[in-house]
Amino acid sequence: MINIGTIKNISRVKKCTRGSVITGEGLTNIMFIILKGDVGVYKDYRLPGAEMIRTLGSGDVFADPGLLQDKKAAYTTAALSEAIVIPIERASFHEFVQEEPSLAFEIIKELSLRLEQTGTSCTEPGVLPVEEKVHHDNKAKFMLFPEEHGNYTLPLNNNDTAHLMKRSHTCPICKGDFEALSVKSSKLVLASTDADMRSRYKDIEPLYYEVLTCPHCLFSALPDVFENPDKSKQEIMRELESVKNAVIVRQDAGKDTESVFAGFYLALFCAPFSFSKHQLIAGKLLYKLSRVYQDVGDEFMENQTVVKALENYLYAYEQIGIPDAQEQQICVLIGELYFKLGDLKNAASFFFKAKTSHSGTPVLKNHADNRVYDIREMAAACR
Repeated sequence: MINIGTIKNISRVKKCTRGSVITGEGLTNIMFIILKGDVGVYKDYRLPGAEMIRTLGSGDVFADPGLLQDKKAAYTTAALSEAIVIPIERASFHEFVQEEPSLAFEIIKELSLRLEQTGTSCTEPGVLPVEEKVHHDNKAKFMLFPEEHGNYTLPLNNNDTAHLMKRSHTCPICKGDFEALSVKSSKLVLASTDADMRSRYKDIEPLYYEVLTCPHCLFSALPDVFENPDKSKQEIMRELESVKNAVIVRQDAGKDTESVFAGFYLALFCAPFSFSKHQLIAGKLLYKLSRVYQDVGDEFMENQTVVKALENYLYAYEQIGIPDAQEQQICVLIGELYFKLGDLKNAASFFFKAKTSHSGTPVLKNHADNRVYDIREMAAACR
């Protein structure tokens, strides 16, 4: 166990809500130190026969094999309570050592102790090495999926007529007609709300049915902008020719996990060719996509999409300009993205902007105020 009292820079810390996945099975180049709270180590998380094989607490380290040895993690870790952790990325490890020499020394001592205990290599704390499963898919991966995108299963229930209905659409690009499953918003029952304001609904996740994809030309976008691309339709049609035969996106009762992800990546592909202010649209898509990756437990891809969402929102905020009516909301979103990445200083700055906005809503103002308070508490917990 590491002496966490040596930490100097609290801006690195990340807050994890109860039940959130911190790392998934697979390759990750991020190691974590727990400052506060409990974390469960699971085998086959969210699958039949899933088993929690270890509980970690304050001062414990996990996910080090990926950082140090390029080994795929055989376990999933999830917060058993509200937890505060320090993520340490390989790319910035040298900076971490310079900023936190005492803490780095504590980590080296901990890993050295594990080597003595196992006689082989670094493993999850208290867990002996197990044979890792590598999943192979004979079907070629869709060309728009990133290399690190894996094979996933989302809890889709396309026959849920209580919450889903077919809605007719006309593609603004090719003028083709099609139907897509749509969520009945009037039937949604709120089950809970996450700390980042993500709404959780009983029996269904609307996020999986949000992106519209024309089955004829593959033009894709979120419903609020689908009908109104403001760039040349000929250009997007030319660009879509390169992917037209690479994937089948199901939007009927046969909708599957690949179709959900493909819809998002097609919408991201289409955005720059279809919309003038595409950074705002891409930021929104990427933020939503990060939550889908969160649902399948892929912490690496979740982090990657959060980083890209932040880049797009910041560009829109700093270079394009945000309408007054949207400024508070965008500041909250940017604050949440910084918060997820552990950059508490910039998170607090944008939450403060949202809190003091003159054109915002009381709900977002209160949320921003609560987030500023959370950051102060996290800073106090690390002293």
